[in-house]
Amino acid sequence: MQTVFDKTLVDSLRKHCDAVRYRLWIACPFIGDVSSVSRILGSGWIKQSHVNVRLLSDFTDHVCKNSKTVQVFSKVAQVKSLRGLHAKLYIVDDHVLVTSANLTATAFSARYEIGQWLSDEAAKCAVEVFEHWWNESPHFDIDGWLSDPKSSPSKSDEPGAERLPKRFDLPRPPQEPPLPNGASSQFSDYRQFLNMYRELADSYASLQRLWKGSPLFLEVDCFLNFLFHEATGTPSKPYTRMQPQKLTSSERSKLLKQLANEFAAWSKVQIEQEERLASLKEIQAVVNARSLQRLSRDMVTRVVSNMHTYYSNALARKKFLNPANNSLATIAEAWAAIAEPGDRQIEVVLGAAVKPFGFGRSSVQELIGWVHPQSYPIRNANTNAGMRFLGYNVKAY
Repeated sequence: MQTVFDKTLVDSLRKHCDAVRYRLWIACPFIGDVSSVSRILGSGWIKQSHVNVRLLSDFTDHVCKNSKTVQVFSKVAQVKSLRGLHAKLYIVDDHVLVTSANLTATAFSARYEIGQWLSDEAAKCAVEVFEHWWNESPHFDIDGWLSDPKSSPSKSDEPGAERLPKRFDLPRPPQEPPLPNGASSQFSDYRQFLNMYRELADSYASLQRLWKGSPLFLEVDCFLNFLFHEATGTPSKPYTRMQPQKLTSSERSKLLKQLANEFAAWSKVQIEQEERLASLKEIQAVVNARSLQRLSRDMVTRVVSNMHTYYSNALARKKFLNPANNSLATIAEAWAAIAEPGDRQIEVVLGAAVKPFGFGRSSVQELIGWVHPQSYPIRNANTNAGMRFLGYNVKAY
């Protein structure tokens, strides 16, 4: 274990956050302004879409919770409320900080705070506690909380903060912008959706894996499609319009287990695997840096013919494939953004790929799932409806 206090407390947290690889989980009652939080945590967790971000706080009141910062978290993370939460816990990958400090400038630059970086079994235990609290948290309407007039940005990040002199400076602001930019308005919900999809995929995988050797996200996509078209009563179909179900974690687990069993017994499940793997191979053979340099109309048609988005929308398919609407150069440039996203924010990548006529939001979010099935899921109306049926608060379109 390592004990940290004063400036070493915030510096050590920022150091771990700058190197974050896959997880940033935070539990704390008070949440400061965007500028201060970006100086405490950096921006790697915003920039990297593969980082699983969770924020747990007590949103039953509006005291010392900066609504603009909460809104930033809502765009890239899952946010839940736990009434009575008082602990301050920061989990960065496998590093766990238990501290007295809230996520505020006052805590990390003016108060006398202390914390411990836990090691080995103690860290593992703290992660399990966080997961237990997270699962105990009921459904939380973050959009409703943000729209509440009481959720205006707080004048003070902690009670009595204005009377405390600053003892030392926070770390420097990160070089990257504190908010997703570029085309973030059109894909502003994507990071939150991605976190929820990963949680669903992990829960599903804990119950069964039917397609050995195939990407998990492809199997989950088939499962969600099953809920929309083939499951008894097609239970997710109404959720293209209905609000998401309000389920506790135990209710969701019970429902998921029941439906997973039904999916496993479905007679076409193995045929679907073969068809999806064939589509995966066909699409990936075209949407890669080398092939896009010699893109042809036939190659474009092969990709589109394997995409769910165009199965039920022949008019959109016709418009996209019409040479008068899209040149090969336009399509190649858009698909290259998906083939080689680099270190750009995922919202910018998706925004760059949506430029061709007839290649809209659903098409882009589906194609990235085919090209990078280990990192991104296929997303379309069926996906959204299935997740809403299972109690995930994702947008429907």
